Amino acid sequence: MKIIFIFLSLLFVTIPFGDARCPNSCSGHGLCNTSSVCTCYSGWNGGAADCSYRECPFGIAWVDKAYSSNVAHQLTECSNSGYCDRSKGLCVCYPGFTGSSCQRATCPNGCSGHGLCGTLYDISISEGPDYDSRSTLAGDGVGIPYSLWDRNSNAMCSCDSGYYGPDCSLVMCPKGDDPLTTNQNYASILLSVEVKEITGKLGIEYQGKVIYISLTHPGDCGTLLSNNGHFGIVGCSFAQTIVEYSSYVATVLEFTLTFYNWPTFPKENNLYSSNGKPSIYDFFCDITYTNEFTICKFTEIESSNIREYAFCSNRGSCDFNTGDCTCVDGFGGPACSNITYLHHHGSNSKPGLEVSVTGLDYTSTALQISSARSSSSSFKFIEAIAASETVFYVDGEGSVGINKLKSLTGGMTITGGGLNVDSGGLTISSDGLHVYSSSASNPVALYSSRYADYLTSAYVAMQISTMSSTTNHFLIKAFNRGINVFALKANGQLQIGAGGLMVTGGISINSNGLKVTGGVTIRSGGLSISSGGLVVTGGVTINTAGFNVLRGGIQIFGGGMSIYSGGMKVTSAGLSVLSAGLAVTGGLSVNSNGLRVTGGATINTGGVYVTTKGMTVASGGMVIKSGGITVVADGLMIVTKGLTVLSGGVYVTTKGLTVVTDGVTITGGLTVNSAGAAISGGLTVNAGGMRISGGLTVFDAGATISGGITIKDTGLMVSAGGITVATGVASFLGGMSISSGLTVTNNGVTVQAGGVVVTGGLTVYGSAVFQNAPIVTSDRRLKTNLVPITDALHKVSRLQGVYYNWIQNEDSGLEFDRDRHVGLLAQEVQSVLPEAVGLAPLGGKNDKSKYLGVDYTALVPLLITAVRDLINDITLLNQKPLVKKAEIKETTLSCNYTVFSDELVQIKEDIKNAMLTRKKIETERNHVKELLNNLRFRS
Repeated sequence: MKIIFIFLSLLFVTIPFGDARCPNSCSGHGLCNTSSVCTCYSGWNGGAADCSYRECPFGIAWVDKAYSSNVAHQLTECSNSGYCDRSKGLCVCYPGFTGSSCQRATCPNGCSGHGLCGTLYDISISEGPDYDSRSTLAGDGVGIPYSLWDRNSNAMCSCDSGYYGPDCSLVMCPKGDDPLTTNQNYASILLSVEVKEITGKLGIEYQGKVIYISLTHPGDCGTLLSNNGHFGIVGCSFAQTIVEYSSYVATVLEFTLTFYNWPTFPKENNLYSSNGKPSIYDFFCDITYTNEFTICKFTEIESSNIREYAFCSNRGSCDFNTGDCTCVDGFGGPACSNITYLHHHGSNSKPGLEVSVTGLDYTSTALQISSARSSSSSFKFIEAIAASETVFYVDGEGSVGINKLKSLTGGMTITGGGLNVDSGGLTISSDGLHVYSSSASNPVALYSSRYADYLTSAYVAMQISTMSSTTNHFLIKAFNRGINVFALKANGQLQIGAGGLMVTGGISINSNGLKVTGGVTIRSGGLSISSGGLVVTGGVTINTAGFNVLRGGIQIFGGGMSIYSGGMKVTSAGLSVLSAGLAVTGGLSVNSNGLRVTGGATINTGGVYVTTKGMTVASGGMVIKSGGITVVADGLMIVTKGLTVLSGGVYVTTKGLTVVTDGVTITGGLTVNSAGAAISGGLTVNAGGMRISGGLTVFDAGATISGGITIKDTGLMVSAGGITVATGVASFLGGMSISSGLTVTNNGVTVQAGGVVVTGGLTVYGSAVFQNAPIVTSDRRLKTNLVPITDALHKVSRLQGVYYNWIQNEDSGLEFDRDRHVGLLAQEVQSVLPEAVGLAPLGGKNDKSKYLGVDYTALVPLLITAVRDLINDITLLNQKPLVKKAEIKETTLSCNYTVFSDELVQIKEDIKNAMLTRKKIETERNHVKELLNNLRFRS
């Protein structure tokens, strides 16, 4: 060390001292001030003391450190995207950046030679929307400028027409309408222009192209728009109206624009695309060349079922490398929009026009003729003319005209409109005539004579004749659902099958009428009364086939009615039994208007089936011994005494079951398909469980189920009393919502779909096993008041991980395991990071939420910040020299040995402090590592 000091002393002695001098005389690129410091000229502030290094251009930094809230991107040399060549003062940009200060991104592949590279600002001005058409009614043809920090930095390609992709390397194929989709509409919009004075021209901007139409000659709008810009053929009609305001009068021009087609070779690019259905928000008005007061508005007229504008017309595949369509069989043309099945022949032995379908799996229409005009008989779709005579035609209504129908070997099917023979009659030589009808109101066959004058007795409206010499055959037979109900034989015999003979004119008894004192007995065939009813004093007994009353009802004043078999059917008006009740052995069916029984009802067998309007038992209850009860709609209401079903259960399809008092006791199970069951007094199901599709509501007293409960949809709602499942698993397909907690003794709860939403918290005594890690909501958009964590290393150093066991038999009433655990003490965490500590509701018998708990996930941000600070400290330590270099200045050089001794002492002190700092950082790093291990073990 002494040798170094002596060497430096000798060196300093040989240096002459005099007037202040700047190094290298500032290299000729600066001025030397009185302090012997160079003041470099502009462009030479490259960091050299002698002004020998050039300075490179500055630009907005692509990335840098934020210097305020959401504020960054300061001006930096070479925009932090390149380095400076000090010898030339030029930026050498990293790949992907260009510009004098590397301030601009390059476009991919130089836009492949098929586009222009522009910044976001340039693109916004030249291609951006003119104005917000939702709030502004006109513009000037110039886009809304983009003004954020990267407006002149980020760049993109604006491809030439017909090219697209990020680098404009893809070629658009021809586009057209799908030839197989028919009866579609043309897109149409309405442009309303309000002006004070009709003068100048109005610009219509669509997809970046502006086309001007004359307001003084509005009739030329269709010609000016068609095949211009991005349009194909455009139809344009206009109307003019006058609008009077309080202070001026305006003229409104309404242009109806109809887009009949679009360019086969599309004018679109990577910025614009169209499917043939333009949005009104793609259109803008340029009022630069109109008067100062001009308002325009676009409105949709037709936007549904629009003709396609698709690559290769949806009938081919596009090669976007070449822009060529490969059409499927049967289609051709640049856009595959032409059907190629059509052939023309000039030969005398071949068809003049042939439509050939060659595909064996062809499913479309071989020949289709369409017209924009609606159905009308004033035009023809097809007309066949031989010489000058029309021999066949099909008009616009679908009517067919044929001079002569020669033969129909495959028969004829007329699906609508019927068959009308004006004259000549209809002759069927063989195979007879078959007439079928599905109408519920029209006759299958109607024979009607329109002759209104007198007809003689020889006239026959319908004649059936046979030529057979025998008479045992039938002239007429009538069937209903395969059963012969009526027949007329050739010998004149009339046969009437089941149903008997009904005489509309009735039987007339001139005096004394018909009186039956001892009742009426019908052994078989039943009794049918159309109207007027039947009054029987001594009762009616029907052994078989039942009793059918269509209307008018039955009144039995005494003696009741007994039906031993076959049942009784009442279609309308109901059945009233005033006394002695009703006993039915073979079942009771009520289709409508319900059944009301005052003195109770007993069904021995066959059960009760009620279709609509329900069944009401006012008193006395109902006892069904077997067969159960089925109510299809409108429910069953029993006011008092309840309902007892000994076997067969209760089946309610809709409208539910209501029992006001005395509850329901069911031995064989209960099934409710829809609309649910509402029970005020509790529900007990002894065996067989309960299956409910439409939900179950129990208002009070709770529900006790021994055999498990399955709820498929609509969920389970218990207002009070809770639900207890002693055994089995509760399976919920539609999810479960619990407001006041859930207790499951064993076997757990399985939720197959819909998830579990717990409002009042969830307590797990055992281990919680997750197949996938739980996700905690942490979206930046949901947070505010963001404050960085400071002094993280110091806070972590105050935490101490511990091993521990739970205290047993503590007065909390909680039962903990006896295993050894690792973790932190909540009180220590609370003093360091109180946000991670809270009251832990453990659910014990003495739980008053007095115990503290640690949210270990809340410690993760603190540990991450501490690790980051530690890494920064280590980085700085590695960059800091262990031996401080002596700074030698021309103006302060000295040969004093004492100075060097002081500097040596300072160097030794720096080395000592550096070693202490390194040791401290190493200790803190080990401490953080231990905490991370504890946290990972705890999680």
